[in-house]
Amino acid sequence: MLFEILIHQTKSIATALRGADYGEQTMHILNNFPEYASIPLITQRFNISRSGIYRMLSQGDIQAVKVGRSTRIVARSVEAYFARLPRLGVAA
Repeated sequence: MLFEILIHQTKSIATALRGADYGEQTMHILNNFPEYASIPLITQRFNISRSGIYRMLSQGDIQAVKVGRSTRIVARSVEAYFARLPRLGVAA
């Protein structure tokens, strides 16, 4: 299930980013998005389950900071995670 969600999200991001260099891509996806976002905001924006986010954190795939008792996800680390995923159906 998580794999299917990640494939769908990767395709969505790839479609949105087509034709731009990486710096522009990041700005496009994260435009008007906080640098450090709550877990509910990340789940909504990137269509990742809460448990999926915690799994990626425990595996070191994304980064987070603690602000008091709250956990804030470094949004660019999520973007970088998607950028590292293999592309399906794209000629190398």
